[in-house]
Amino acid sequence: MKIFISAIIFTLSFASISEAKSLTCQSFQAIDGWKGTATHDFALLTATVSANNELASAKLSGAVLTSAGTSTPDTGFTSKSPRYQDYTRFSALEDAWCWYSPFLPKQLATLPEGTVFTGFVNRTCENGSSTNIAMKCVIE
Repeated sequence: MKIFISAIIFTLSFASISEAKSLTCQSFQAIDGWKGTATHDFALLTATVSANNELASAKLSGAVLTSAGTSTPDTGFTSKSPRYQDYTRFSALEDAWCWYSPFLPKQLATLPEGTVFTGFVNRTCENGSSTNIAMKCVIE
């Protein structure tokens, strides 16, 4: 019986792993950033999209370098801007001075592989500056 239950748990965990999709986004334009010294490069957002819409191992690299972590959707978020009505705000990734909140389609986990779309990352820094970074994204 224990072997049977273990086999079921293993099968379910394997199924959830196989459902995960990769997300890769690159900024349309080079941005000013910081990685120990000033940079001017493209920003790259990478993550694994889980079935429950979480971004696992999410990180930004390129012009900036954030710590990797899980970014969760803010299900209570409602945009005041019509541009972001179909987007969900995700919890922020951070570097030493700024926070980066991805804005991605609400049904991200259900998008088929090969889907290309525009995503956004809102950068808010300790000095009070804030900007949105538009990115070309693909589900793989």
